[in-house]
Formats: sequence, structure tokens, C-alpha cells
Amino acid sequence: MPQEIQIQPLQHGYFNRTDLQKNKTYILLFAVVVVWGMILYKLLFSSQSTAVSLPPEKFLEPPVFVKKEFLPKFEIKANYRDPFLGVSRSKPRKKKVSKQRIPQPKVIFPKIEYLGVIKGADRFKFILGISNKHYFYSTKDTFQGVQLLSGSKKEVTIMYQSKKKTYPFQEKRPLH
Repeated sequence: MPQEIQIQPLQHGYFNRTDLQKNKTYILLFAVVVVWGMILYKLLFSSQSTAVSLPPEKFLEPPVFVKKEFLPKFEIKANYRDPFLGVSRSKPRKKKVSKQRIPQPKVIFPKIEYLGVIKGADRFKFILGISNKHYFYSTKDTFQGVQLLSGSKKEVTIMYQSKKKTYPFQEKRPLH
């Protein structure tokens, strides 16, 4: 025989508290399942053609650092009278120390003569006599510490120990 279930009305027509809590739990659980279902549907069944193409990123310019300028340092000049001691403070004066210049040694050039120029295919060769010996120089060549900086048919400019000097052309005539 089937059992009969008896339903008794609740007092004042209200549900039990446990029934309300169970109903809320089921309603919230249903809402959570619906939300997650929509999210999964969008992820799984969305087409690739609806993807938004972004413009290519522009390269960022390197940051420009601005040097902060600090305020100049200052000193408090306490040349006023001390109100408690009655004495005024004065700053001790510094003695000026004169710097002695060290005389730089004078550069003594060797005996140099500009004897002529030879024109090659694409450059000039200059003939210089240094201490009675003849040398062929191109521009920027260095021999015995003497560097030829520039030259023309009329003169040459030479550097020796960081000092520059210009020598004019000297025509040598053979002795008879």
C-alpha cells in the first residue's frame, strides 16, 4: 500500500526558514550555472572572423630625461651682533694664494727646409730637408717627430711637439 503524505499548513501562512534558505540556494546556483554557460558558449562557439584587428603599434620614442637644475648653494652670513653675548661675529678672511705659473719649455725645431714638391698621379710628395737629410712627405706623414699638416707649391705647414710652423719654398742652386 502506498503511504499517504500529510501536509500540514504552517502557522500564519509562512514557509519554514530552512525552506527559504534552500530555495535561495537553488536560485543562486541556477544563476551561476547560466552565467558560466554563457561565458563558455561565447568562448567555444565564437567565430575567428569577428576578431578585432588592431593597428600596428608605433615604436615609442626613447624617454627624454630632463636634468633638474638645483638652486645655487647659499650661505647664511651671520655678521650681526649676537643678542646674548653682545659680540658681533666676523668671518675670518682667507688669504689669497697666488698660483705660480710653470714656464713651459720652449720647443726647439730642428733645421727644416722646404725644397720642393713632386706631383704624383693623385697626390703630392713634398721634399723636406730635416737636419741636412732629405725626406719625401705626403700630407699627414710623420718622420722623426715632424708631421706634415698641409702644403702647396709656395709653403708647407709642419707640426713638431704640438707646435705648428710654416716654411716657405727655398730654391737651392748648385754651387759651380
